[in-house]
Amino acid sequence: MSNDGPLSMLRDSDLYRLFRQCRHLSALPLVHAENGALVEEVTCLLTYLLAVQCIILVETELSPSVTSVA
Repeated sequence: MSNDGPLSMLRDSDLYRLFRQCRHLSALPLVHAENGALVEEVTCLLTYLLAVQCIILVETELSPSVTSVA
């Protein structure tokens, strides 16, 4: 589980204790785990790429048309 930043959830020791309790109850635990640092890095990269695409689109829209209407 992620232990850094705003994505912090459970410490490994807490998760292990819960898994042991699930085993005692014959329960099957389901978890969603992700790497918080990697998610943050990819989010920043995608935000940057989207901003670049928006700038290109705006510049294309504002530039004078090469073709003229007769």
